[in-house]
Amino acid sequence: MEPVTLAASALAILVPYLKKGAEEFTAAAGQVAYEKTRALLAELKRRWIGDREASGQLEQFERRGGSSFANPGRGDTAGHGYIRIDTIDRSGIQLGFDPLAALTIGSFMLVFPPVVPRLDVIEVAGRAIAPGAPAEILLPPGTDPNQTIVVRGSDFVGAQAIEVALVPSNGPRQVYDAEIDMSTNPDQVTVDVAFPVNVRTRVWAWTR
Repeated sequence: MEPVTLAASALAILVPYLKKGAEEFTAAAGQVAYEKTRALLAELKRRWIGDREASGQLEQFERRGGSSFANPGRGDTAGHGYIRIDTIDRSGIQLGFDPLAALTIGSFMLVFPPVVPRLDVIEVAGRAIAPGAPAEILLPPGTDPNQTIVVRGSDFVGAQAIEVALVPSNGPRQVYDAEIDMSTNPDQVTVDVAFPVNVRTRVWAWTR
C-alpha cells in the first residue's frame, strides 16, 4: 500500500473518533474499538514525530475534528495521483480539493473479497500434502533427486503463472516456473524438480 493511501486510510478511521469524542465513540463502537483507535492515533504521532510537515497536518486534522485540506500551493502534492478514503461513517469528512472533479468518496467497504484465489502444494515426491499444510521433505541418501511437485490453484481467472521454490535447510534455493491453465476450477499442474538429497527441504508456491 502506498504511504499516501495508508495515511488517508488511517485518518479516515480516526474521523468518527475525533468528531464524536471519547465517550460517545465508545458508546457507539465499543471499548475495544475505542482503545484500538486511540492507539492508532498515538502510533501516528510517534511515527511522525520527526516529520514537521506530517506532524503539523496530523495536529490540524485532530484540531478540526477529522477535517483536512489538500492545497498544492503549500507543497502538499507529490504530483498527479489520487487519495482513497474508505470509511463507513463519512459524516465527518470535510475535504477541500482542487479540481473538485478529481475527488470521489466510496461508501462500500470490502476488506476481503468473497472469493480469494489460492495455491496449495498438494503432492511432493509422490507424497500427498493436505491443503494449507507445510510441504517439507527429506529424501534419504540413494534416492533419485528428480521428483515431481503438484500444485493446485483455486478460483483464479484464466491461466495463472506460478513459481515453485525448493528451500533447503542448507544451500541455495531453486525456483521453477510453471503455469496452471485453470481450464477447470480447481486445476493443478505437475512440476518436474530436482531435490537436494539428504537435506530437509521446504516447498513453496506463489503467483508471478
